[in-house]
Amino acid sequence: MLQSGEILVSDQLNNDELEFIINQSFELFCKLRNYTNLSLNNVFFLKEQLRKMYLESTNNLKIYTVKINEKIVGCACLLMDIGYIRDLFVKEENQRQGIGTLILKRVIEDMTSIKDITITTHPSIVDFYKKNDFLVVLANEHNITMKKSKYRKR
Repeated sequence: MLQSGEILVSDQLNNDELEFIINQSFELFCKLRNYTNLSLNNVFFLKEQLRKMYLESTNNLKIYTVKINEKIVGCACLLMDIGYIRDLFVKEENQRQGIGTLILKRVIEDMTSIKDITITTHPSIVDFYKKNDFLVVLANEHNITMKKSKYRKR
């Protein structure tokens, strides 16, 4: 497991973080919707839409990055003003090593003025957030919105 000092925090996405998030978002999006044979044009279009979305949401953004051997293995984006975790990704080969939990705990610690923290995630990842005291507040086929009150006792 990583130590908390290995999480880098910034308020701007650098190129490596942006590419990591775009690629992780794209892979998850395709996997969850069973998109296996996209044309190069569709891949380019979807990745450019993701790039645009991330670059337009940089106001009040805090980025948490975990690196191992100078390579990004995990990242989270937090919209500070509303307490919304935009994304939290850990590369598949680095999952189940405590990296996601470490990032999530750091995000929660940094949320000093927000009472509730919200994330929208895929149903396959719900158990991870439930283990970290998030509750389901809204669900559909592809997404589940979960919330954690920082003042809720276990």
